[in-house]
Amino acid sequence: TPSDKSVFIQKFGSITYHSKDITNFLSNSIKPIFKSDEYEDELNDNLDLTVADQSALFGTLEGQNVIMIQCETCEQYAFSRTYTPNYYRLNDEGIHFENFYSAAKSNYTYDAEIKALTSMMYFQADNLMYSFGENQYQNSLPYILNQEGYTSNAFHNYEGVFFNRKVIYPNLGFENFYASEDMNVEQIEYMPLDSVMFDQMIDLMVPVQNDPFFTFIITVTPHGPHHKYRDELKKHYDLLEADSNYDDASMELLTITAAQMDFDEGLGILLDDLEAKNLLDETVIILYSDHKNYSDYEMTVEYTPNSDIPFEIEKVPFVIYSQTLGQGEKDVITSHYDVTPTILDFLGISYIQ
Repeated sequence: TPSDKSVFIQKFGSITYHSKDITNFLSNSIKPIFKSDEYEDELNDNLDLTVADQSALFGTLEGQNVIMIQCETCEQYAFSRTYTPNYYRLNDEGIHFENFYSAAKSNYTYDAEIKALTSMMYFQADNLMYSFGENQYQNSLPYILNQEGYTSNAFHNYEGVFFNRKVIYPNLGFENFYASEDMNVEQIEYMPLDSVMFDQMIDLMVPVQNDPFFTFIITVTPHGPHHKYRDELKKHYDLLEADSNYDDASMELLTITAAQMDFDEGLGILLDDLEAKNLLDETVIILYSDHKNYSDYEMTVEYTPNSDIPFEIEKVPFVIYSQTLGQGEKDVITSHYDVTPTILDFLGISYIQ
């Protein structure tokens, strides 16, 4: 079946898609009950406890705070040096990866976050966060960092029950998970504002404490659809509509750009706070997008360079900002699977490959 859920629905209809999704979920929930011994034997036969090789930068960031941001639907073509200066500060002063490909199957956000947090490769088509939400993930980034003396907290300005996060996040090792019900987030027609989340939760995102911290942030404002005007983004629309470079821009392009401008405003709040607390020089910031903008597929094809080449449309932003590491551009092929191993290596923490 197509890996792109929007294409699947267009070809086969939403009823077929959801029927397939429910069937996969039930099948993978029932099979372990009858095959637990068989699965355990197979795991034992294939378990490889080889420790990964260390890179030349192993331990360069030992003991530093870690802030990881998963930017919802963020596309490079909707970032702008004029209107998203904070993103470009990270991009220009940090290490940006030119060939980072989304590993989120069917463009699901949960798939990107699980793979980024655990580096687990799995191939079942159902939602792992529901099917295996009760599992303990001792290979996850927050769990491992907790063992190293870190505190680990997660933030997302959407409902905590969505994608079963309220259940699985403690099992991933997060001590606290703050969802929209834990914030004073205005319920609007489309998506809550990321800038409001950063403003309200900043002291929890950037705690002043003796122990290092790991903060994981999932944004939501750039989520599609983008075909309608969003009143809450008016100040950003006004700037774009006054710019002749956007005279011929579609509503879809204006909306995703305006949404990423709001995210950038939140990013600015984060950077200002880190500087005010004298923590920026001892904090590494990892920023990546979960998946391409599938809501406006034709526009994404239009604005993605070399989109006629297979998988180029799956490229999304990935930046690592650290005053210790400095700036640079990497053309190595990477994906969500590489996020946790890379962070652990920089922190000087050995891990099972």
